Amino acid sequence: LIGGEPLLETNRVLIERILKKWKDNKVIISTNGVNIMKYWDLLKNRDVELHVSLDGIKEIHYAKRHPHIENAYEKTIEGIKCALDNKKTVDIMTVFFPENANEYILFLDEMEQLGWLKNPCLQLNFILKLEGGSDLIDAEYYRNCIDTMFDLRKRDKRFMHVHIEKMLPGVTCFTLDKQTSTCNPYACEKLYMPSYVF
Repeated sequence: LIGGEPLLETNRVLIERILKKWKDNKVIISTNGVNIMKYWDLLKNRDVELHVSLDGIKEIHYAKRHPHIENAYEKTIEGIKCALDNKKTVDIMTVFFPENANEYILFLDEMEQLGWLKNPCLQLNFILKLEGGSDLIDAEYYRNCIDTMFDLRKRDKRFMHVHIEKMLPGVTCFTLDKQTSTCNPYACEKLYMPSYVF
């Protein structure tokens, strides 16, 4: 279940029906996490995996997401903690902005407080903020992101445990030979599995 945002209060009846219809299946929900607690009565006894969008420390997250809900960051963290306490899988999905490189070190500190690196149910993923539209990717910006990630890995070994496999195909051409690469990676909709989109 992806969005937009599936866990809006207006979607509750539909979510209930989906969970009932596929009661024996694992359900993956991509969410901003703000309403996890409001849906907890439906999720607590289900095989559910949460992909939670959290773009760094609170200041970065608010600057990039502009939430209109009071204490949105704190509500998201509360939902993540509840899910982890109940042995649910949580993948933190962080859109990577190279200009925020220094703050990501603080973000890893926060993730460790949630149990990252010790709790196998919690995974941290960085995803590129792709420039240039939905089909074409700005190759120079992409290279800058890769260079910044490599620099972060040198500065803080914890970045070796951040999953970056969610990046689009084409990353190899930049990491192997950034100087001579002429490949322009592109987004391909065939890479994504079928989902209910809200």
